[in-house]
Amino acid sequence: MLSCVLNPLVPAYYIEKALRKKHDVIKFSPLDISEKRLKYEWNINYNDIKDKLLPPEIGSSVFSHAEAVKKLPWNPDVLFYIDTHIWYPFVGIEKIDAFKVCWLIDAHTSQELYLEIAKKFDIVFLTETCYVEAFRKQGIKNVFWMPLACDDINIGKPKEKTFDISFIGSIKDDRKKYMDLLNHNFNFATKSAFYETATALYEQSRLVLHISPHIDSGYKILSARIFEAMASGSALITDRIGSTDINTLLKEGRDYIGYTDSNDLVEIAKYYLNNENEREEIAKNGFNKVTALHTYDKRIDAITDIITGFLGSRENHNDMNSNVTQPLTLQQLIDREDFNAAISICLESIKSDPDNYIAYNTLGDVYSKMHEYEKAIRSYKKSLSIKDDAGTYNNIANIYFVCNNFDSATKYYNIALSCDKNNYAIYQNLGILSHLKEEYENAMMFYNESLKLNPKNGQIYNNIFNIFVKFYTKGTLISDSNSPEITNRLYYLLSPEFRFEDIKIYLKKSFEYL
Repeated sequence: MLSCVLNPLVPAYYIEKALRKKHDVIKFSPLDISEKRLKYEWNINYNDIKDKLLPPEIGSSVFSHAEAVKKLPWNPDVLFYIDTHIWYPFVGIEKIDAFKVCWLIDAHTSQELYLEIAKKFDIVFLTETCYVEAFRKQGIKNVFWMPLACDDINIGKPKEKTFDISFIGSIKDDRKKYMDLLNHNFNFATKSAFYETATALYEQSRLVLHISPHIDSGYKILSARIFEAMASGSALITDRIGSTDINTLLKEGRDYIGYTDSNDLVEIAKYYLNNENEREEIAKNGFNKVTALHTYDKRIDAITDIITGFLGSRENHNDMNSNVTQPLTLQQLIDREDFNAAISICLESIKSDPDNYIAYNTLGDVYSKMHEYEKAIRSYKKSLSIKDDAGTYNNIANIYFVCNNFDSATKYYNIALSCDKNNYAIYQNLGILSHLKEEYENAMMFYNESLKLNPKNGQIYNNIFNIFVKFYTKGTLISDSNSPEITNRLYYLLSPEFRFEDIKIYLKKSFEYL
């Protein structure tokens, strides 16, 4: 089972294509990407990339990975998560009996967050070598370097060269001085482009410029654009990364052209523009190297080999213990969805002790899981007739919630709260109900009360994060004079000084505690 959400800035589309060539894949996407978000966040028109939006077989109507697995026609051998920088909690992942693998892209953007993600998986692949040892020191044993690559879409065809140099990428910080220099000295082209549009620009360029992203330590990132540019058939000119990443895979002066700084770039570019034979020889070598060795098909083959080795070890271990059997408890029967057996045990308990409110309550749980909600409510109410209990009122409210009877759900949540004001789950459920009804002030109030009682509730951190994202995107302002703390946080969120990075703490905590 593949778990990922589209982000056109990250090569998940290429990775998914390569996976589907050799493996049976069903994709689960717990979040939707709307046309509006494509335009707002990435300035991309839906029609330009709609054929790249491979639809998930299991979509956002399901949020839990465990529930998604239940919808599969077969038990998956592997759960494979592709990082697309659109993060979501891995709800229910611990309940899945499959080998869990992730490919984390650009861990430099938030190392702490990526460490929390990595802890959820059996094997971790990173696109940067500098983090492999760091992750191992943090207890991530099975971590490997797996650089990005190129796809068939990136492979260029001979074209007449229109531009001396082209560049695709964000223009910020010190990159602007590069753009000014290139505009002044060459026939230079730059734009935001993806997929075939990017390849078309590269094909028309004598040189394709790459400026490596870098992190504070000076380590520079071996990004996918290096492989994509070389696959176009034009000569790549990139800054000297100064790390083992590129030097392990490619050779400067044979496969690509290197430069040190902006002034050096101008002089070296002039040289290779005036020496076509040398430039085209490097372009040819680079093209042959990446299309033969550095494609996503090759990366998936390497990943498959590693996974196969671990799967073989696990199967041998399981075989050694296959003869050990234990009787199933009532909870295990429920977990296995052997509901008839669980009901029989509950009824036997009630027969021997008619005042066994726990048995009635458990019977309600079983009926609820079977979606026989009327029977569940009757069982819960019978339990309440014997013993008043906040949790049972909460269970009744949950059924009304599922059945979209929000008025009755609110009534029973409030009764539950009057019985137990220290129950974090009741505050959480009231928060979720308010959240769904778009009563965001109330939702934040209930979420915060729940966190006071249980500060390790990852789901609530994620829900608060989603409220922040919603209002950051919409630019809508909420004020609540009765809740100055909430008002101040939302005003801060929407102020010109607000940085989206500031709310990563909520997302990080959702990964840490879910």
